[in-house]
Amino acid sequence: MKEVFLGFARHNGEANRSLVRILETLSEEELGRPRGYYDSLLGSLRHILGGEYAFLSLFRKALVQNGDAQRILSFLDDVRQPKGLTLSELKEPFARADDALIVLLEELNDEDLRTPVKVEWYGGNPDAVPLFFMLQQLTSHGIHHRGQISQVLDDLKVENDYSALNVAFLIG
Repeated sequence: MKEVFLGFARHNGEANRSLVRILETLSEEELGRPRGYYDSLLGSLRHILGGEYAFLSLFRKALVQNGDAQRILSFLDDVRQPKGLTLSELKEPFARADDALIVLLEELNDEDLRTPVKVEWYGGNPDAVPLFFMLQQLTSHGIHHRGQISQVLDDLKVENDYSALNVAFLIG
């Protein structure tokens, strides 16, 4: 199970880096222009990062007894929420969050992946779900919103290839 989630995390990081590189080809005006999802392309990118922070914070709380997890996720103490960050300011926080997820997963075992994570999303039923379920949700969240951004890029005729199988994370 761990290897599957490590694959997801590595793909997520590569997809985020790729998306930032594509968005760097656009003007600040184009990035900030009001569009369907989260106000703009930049707003959607900020939302993806904010989601990563939210999930990682939930994981940190769930793994409170795990010293390695606490050390790896301690960067969250200094996190500046992405609202208002420019594209260039988002690069380093994305790298930190994406890298922390990979390092965290490298430290965890399958038993850790079953750790209950408290959530409020289901009206208390259930009040917690396994960490592996939340890792799946983090992966789905990024894929979903990168897909929205991809649709806007398609409309703008900006080359992006989020429908292909990206294997760069496997090679490097």
